[in-house]
Amino acid sequence: MSDLAFEDIPISQAAEYPVTESVKIQGTAGCGKSTQAFRRMVECARERDIDVEDVAVISYRVDLIEELLNDLVDEVGLLYPFDLESAGGRTKYFGTAHAVAKRMLGKTDIVTWQDRKGWCNSRDWEYTGDRSLGKLFFSVNDWLVDNQVPAEEATRAPEYSDFESEFGRPIDIEPLLEDWLEYKLENDLYDFSDLLTVAISEELVPDVEILVIDELHDVYPLLNEVITMWIDEVRNQGGTVIVAGDTNQVINSYQGASAEFFEQIDLPEIWLDVSHRVPEQHFVPAKNVLSQSQDAPDVDAKSDDGELHVVRSGSHLPESDDVNNPVDLLDEHREFGEKVMFLARTQSQCEYISKSLRDAGILFGGSSGSTAWTRSDSHERVALYYCLRKLSSIDECDFEVKEWDSHAAFKQSVDISLRSDDLREFIKYVPTEYIVDSKEELRNELKGEDSWKESLLTLWVEPEFWSEFTRGADSLNALNLNQDLEAWVWPALENPDNAEKTLASTDSQLINVRTIHASKGAEADLVILYDGITRRIHNSMFESNEARKNEDRVWFVALTRSREKMVVVQDGFSYTTNYLNNIGKLL
Repeated sequence: MSDLAFEDIPISQAAEYPVTESVKIQGTAGCGKSTQAFRRMVECARERDIDVEDVAVISYRVDLIEELLNDLVDEVGLLYPFDLESAGGRTKYFGTAHAVAKRMLGKTDIVTWQDRKGWCNSRDWEYTGDRSLGKLFFSVNDWLVDNQVPAEEATRAPEYSDFESEFGRPIDIEPLLEDWLEYKLENDLYDFSDLLTVAISEELVPDVEILVIDELHDVYPLLNEVITMWIDEVRNQGGTVIVAGDTNQVINSYQGASAEFFEQIDLPEIWLDVSHRVPEQHFVPAKNVLSQSQDAPDVDAKSDDGELHVVRSGSHLPESDDVNNPVDLLDEHREFGEKVMFLARTQSQCEYISKSLRDAGILFGGSSGSTAWTRSDSHERVALYYCLRKLSSIDECDFEVKEWDSHAAFKQSVDISLRSDDLREFIKYVPTEYIVDSKEELRNELKGEDSWKESLLTLWVEPEFWSEFTRGADSLNALNLNQDLEAWVWPALENPDNAEKTLASTDSQLINVRTIHASKGAEADLVILYDGITRRIHNSMFESNEARKNEDRVWFVALTRSREKMVVVQDGFSYTTNYLNNIGKLL
């Protein structure tokens, strides 16, 4: 959040607006609005002499919440390490609005992609692929719920015409929407949006004295109604409300987001007018993009040490082995230890970038729904890499089999600890002949445990397990894997740069691949930004002035993610046209 220690960060306009007063903090990229909101929250808690359990912090940025919680443990002393072990304890009101609503609602089963796919399969609908009939149906469904639009007005949804086109004929979608609702009711399932709908209907409000809401500018109608209800209730009870946002970063207008929601909050406003993160060399072109369709923020950049490079791709992804491919760009522009973010406008572009990194065996993180090395989206891949990397540190001379014992025993000190959830996943791919009893018994035994030592594992596996699965990438041949999994894990295990990486925390990866939308609020030392918009985006800008404004804000966000270096890659994809060329001498 800042280079200063959390407690050393000065609170902006504290004399004019005391920390116990409700305020609205507005500041553009890098101005530290989140940090200011959290600093005010801490001092307000001290002034009010209240515990953390009387505080709610709402943000869609889970990583920011985690960073704040760590600061509250390490620097502020308002929390203890054991408080971070459970999301239902003293920090139950820290998280996304959906997560907090779920905790207030109690035990609920959330709809998974498997549920949606199964429902589509029952209708012989394809679900795989962004433009599949199933995905388009749920895009329409989710847009209607999030925008509080009744089913009879489904044609207003941006994806409706594509859904009808994919269906092959005009269709009455209302019965289908009702069928999906019935399916959820019969199976006692909740979509994420249902959590907010129920919070409204049952008037579920965090029982707190301080409410902090970060990144409030990019909310849609349903979320806005929940947030407004929470703000009004906390204020009516004499509590303190702190909201932070930036109307220049409203980039989800297609989902119903509007700057009006933030502007309508009637609170004293604190304006932050210095960007501490974004260097002048990046801020100038970013503001020029924005000024094409709206007023750019009157903000100064604190740093003028930024670098901005514009390169042209030697060939189009995904067949890019020429100059300026993703791996070459990393080698040329990245210094050791730097945090790197690859950015592109669409998910399909990110998938091609990810494939280039995959083939080079480069580990990378990313947002939910991506192909990154994250347990939430690719647990089987992460588990295979994690376990084989750990096991490869065991040498064959470290263990032996005694004549009187059928199990392997370690001759010298070996200290290998494997995450139980990863080991359970790994065991799925191990042939049964390497397991003493049954794979199912072993996987059940692993439930409820955080980790397993190698000495415990020896009781459950045959001695041959240790000689077969301690050989790194070569061990993949002995596992029951499909080609896709092997294509991911083999290069990663073979890459010598990954020798010390066990993916203990994929969220802390130094390299990330994100869409511009998913990067909002994030930052990196080096940003490699792929210029280019698809024909669909290009056409929408000519159909709607608001779509054009939204697109300018999207690229404003993209150009303000770097702390030091930015590389803009043009002509990287055959199916996109450069966007940043539209402003002449911008770059």
